[in-house]
This record gives sequence, structure tokens and C-alpha cells, in this order.
Amino acid sequence: MFLLINMEGSAAAWALPHIALVGDKRAVIKTPDDFQREFRRAFDDPDATAAAKRKITKLIQTTTAAAYTAEFRTLQLEIDWNENALRSQYQRGLNWQVRTQMAMMTPQPTSLEAFMEAAVRIDNVR
Repeated sequence: MFLLINMEGSAAAWALPHIALVGDKRAVIKTPDDFQREFRRAFDDPDATAAAKRKITKLIQTTTAAAYTAEFRTLQLEIDWNENALRSQYQRGLNWQVRTQMAMMTPQPTSLEAFMEAAVRIDNVR
């Protein structure tokens, strides 16, 4: 009930009919599991993997490398790409100045994690 009452925006519009039915036989949400199921039915992307792939291929660094990296990591969790594909996509989305400095590094980072750390370090200096 607490979650339903404290929702805002489109979630609040979704919650209002459910709040009205609390205690009624017709209520769909009676347990926390019911809430989770119905909330996901209303707001989850039925093809989250495809959506994450679309988002990660369009993702570019518009602010800091740290913010870009955080968003990239979030999307990375939803797709099943190998490390080389992820690293290539991560590099493609970096700011051109960071990407240029990364290309001049010797030795080059060998893992995606090392690549991300180097990009954040470079971006923090420039």
C-alpha cells in the first residue's frame, strides 16, 4: 500500500485504480508478489534485451566519462555481448578527445574494465 500511495506521474495514474480496490474482492494486487507482477506488466519492456542493445549502440558520452561508463555498465548487464564487442562499442561512444588520448596510450588496456578506468582517468584530467 505504501508504494502505491507514494507513486508519481504515470505510475501514480496506474496505481489509483488499484488503491481504490484495496480490500475489495476484485482487487488484483493483494500481495507484494501481485504488486511486482502487475507493475512489471505495466512498465517493463517485454523485450528488454533488444531495448538495451538499441540503447547501448546509441549511447554516447555527452558529459563525463564516469557518467557515460555508469550508463554503459547498466545497459551491459542486460545484453549478452562478449568483451571485445562491449569494448568496441564503449570506445565508439566515447568523446573524441578521450578516444584520441586512449589511442595514444602504451600499453593499451587489455580488458573492458581497464579501458573504462583509463577513460575516466583521462577525462578527469582534461
